[in-house]
Amino acid sequence: MKYKTKRIIIRIILIIILLFIISMPIVDFARSKNNKLPIFATMIALYDDGGSRIYIGLGYKVYAIVDQDKFFDENNQNKKYEDYTDIIFTHLFSSFEKERIKLKNKKSVTI
Repeated sequence: MKYKTKRIIIRIILIIILLFIISMPIVDFARSKNNKLPIFATMIALYDDGGSRIYIGLGYKVYAIVDQDKFFDENNQNKKYEDYTDIIFTHLFSSFEKERIKLKNKKSVTI
């Protein structure tokens, strides 16, 4: 194989890898807007408040925060996890407690 064709193949492979890396946060962002769990982020923490979770991806975090009022007040036998969970897509350096407080304040204003 010639040197020029090897360079072209390597460039194509690098472009495909780069497009995949760029598409990962876009897909997880779209899923979080539809209140679904991320695909490409990895779960790093599970809280004992009904199942709140933290997922981490390449440069972003996704919080799955359980709405404790819905979780503890309703009969959850036939409910899916997404029915009583709010999914929040945020930057890598945000804290879980700040996002939970923001969500609680947002819900108290809109109710």
